[in-house]
Amino acid sequence: MSIGNFIEASLHHYNHKQYDIALALASSAIDATATKCGYIGNNNTKYKDYLRHNMKTIITFGFPGISASGIKIKCHNIKGLKTDKEGMIDIENIIYHTIRCGLIHQCDISQEIEFTEQTIIGDFNQKFKVPKNLVLGLIVSVVQSKCNQDEYLTQTYNITNPFSQEKFILQFGK
Repeated sequence: MSIGNFIEASLHHYNHKQYDIALALASSAIDATATKCGYIGNNNTKYKDYLRHNMKTIITFGFPGISASGIKIKCHNIKGLKTDKEGMIDIENIIYHTIRCGLIHQCDISQEIEFTEQTIIGDFNQKFKVPKNLVLGLIVSVVQSKCNQDEYLTQTYNITNPFSQEKFILQFGK
């Protein structure tokens, strides 16, 4: 198995609207990429550091219409998340603790999470909304990571940058 295999499997499930499976596979690819790139610490630290350093790509593809290098939002619907004194938390902690850990450790995403077609993020009516494109943001960040230039995909995947509408072929090492 390779990181490329996990990315292709993630793309397959994403294309079949199985976002939980696609996210689990993309999350595993991020875990492996963070280690391969030399991030230091436990999985929690490495994963969130990787997200933080690659947030511009993740947001560009994962949150179409938003342009930022990081997101911090008010969060009160997800139990157990540690927010700052204003009730704010960064998106890295939400992705890691609520999405990644739920999928990897319990094979389930918190019932408090709802995937949306549109770019909506935050607490609404007892649910925390996250765009389904988050999967693509994570995938593109892994594929574009320089430490993965020795990886490959067995077929061609055409991706559209939702921000610029530029089309490109998804390939490692580019």
